Amino acid sequence: MTMKTILLFGALSAFFLSSCTYDRIEVPPVKPVSINCDSVSYQRDVAPIISARCGSCHTASYISGDFTTYEPLKAVVDNGRFRQLVLVDKTMPTVEHLSQEELDVLTCWVNKGAPQN
Repeated sequence: MTMKTILLFGALSAFFLSSCTYDRIEVPPVKPVSINCDSVSYQRDVAPIISARCGSCHTASYISGDFTTYEPLKAVVDNGRFRQLVLVDKTMPTVEHLSQEELDVLTCWVNKGAPQN
């Protein structure tokens, strides 16, 4: 290998390794388009979506999180994983993707700080 190749590989490795984090994922907000965010409620809007779309896996015995109650769900929202996996990457839920309306409701709720209202 040439010195230029070695330096480039080293620089790229340092960049990717330094960008790893496990405690908090920083993801830019996703902007909803179809609903009034002021009216979004955890009890009325969010909890039914979570129960219907996430509840078959995310139960008390599930290692990646119990979403049957507010507190564990809020913790995943606070560390950024919910936003990343559900709203940005859209890899969750894995079986059937969320509708745009469901995504908008969840986005509004997350952008408001995930209140328990």
